[in-house]
Amino acid sequence: MLVAVRREATLRTPAPRSAWRSVLDASDEATAYHTPEWLDAACESGGFEDASALYEGPGGRLIVLPMLRRSNPVPALSANWSMPPNWGYGGIVSSGRIDAADVATVLPHLLASQPGRTIVKPGPLTSDAWNEAPARVRIPHLVHLVDLRGGFPRLWSERLSSGTRNKLRKAERSGVEIEWGATGRLLRVHYEP
Repeated sequence: MLVAVRREATLRTPAPRSAWRSVLDASDEATAYHTPEWLDAACESGGFEDASALYEGPGGRLIVLPMLRRSNPVPALSANWSMPPNWGYGGIVSSGRIDAADVATVLPHLLASQPGRTIVKPGPLTSDAWNEAPARVRIPHLVHLVDLRGGFPRLWSERLSSGTRNKLRKAERSGVEIEWGATGRLLRVHYEP
């Protein structure tokens, strides 16, 4: 579906995956929470459906808004989330960095055409761009970021204190096993109580 949002922008929903991927590749601020794979995992395990949007703004700038809605909502309680409770933060991503002009590009759609409530939880890297956006409620949240550029060797030698490294060695000697995955296989384990 192609819809005119305002004179300078157009909207496609759900966001085409190829365009979404190219935006992520060019973004300085995208995180795992902005990926189509994260959205798919939420849809599969949380009873949501894809409501993502691809905006083409002034000058052809592409902006993606990962968004979900309940598969079978009660009309009076319907909501659109970027992202839902317990699924991290969301908000828009684009090439380079997000600014207030990018937020202004998506706001007419978010304010006018979404049924029910629209909840956007921009991440820590883009939250300043949303400062002037109208909101009924603003709820601050805390996010911890770890710079993983340089891989594990850099993290181990430059980022972890000697005390932390000693505790990790002790845990390893005690039989603690740490498992990581990039496929979503461990997602259910992450959310187990």
